[in-house]
Amino acid sequence: MQFLFKAPVGCIFFTGEHTSEQFSGYVHGGYLAGIDISKALLDEIRKERKTENQNHLLEPLLALTGSLTLTQADAVSSLHKCDIPTQLYLSGKLNIPEAIL
Repeated sequence: MQFLFKAPVGCIFFTGEHTSEQFSGYVHGGYLAGIDISKALLDEIRKERKTENQNHLLEPLLALTGSLTLTQADAVSSLHKCDIPTQLYLSGKLNIPEAIL
């Protein structure tokens, strides 16, 4: 008895000759399975981007208007923790007179 794992599990997509129903165990099966899974993966990426774009259409505008009313200290404290270089630059702790672009 042979089990085929084709359906994605979370964000893991399975592909290869072992997922081919028609050509299991053959190179051609791996090739065709790769094509099928790549199409499915691209469809998932497109769906995610579409929902992200719909959810975040106004986010840049809201961020801009919010930053106009914040002081520099408020802006530094509201940044994400992963953005440490920006926090250091805005707080003046790097002693860099201007931005490095």
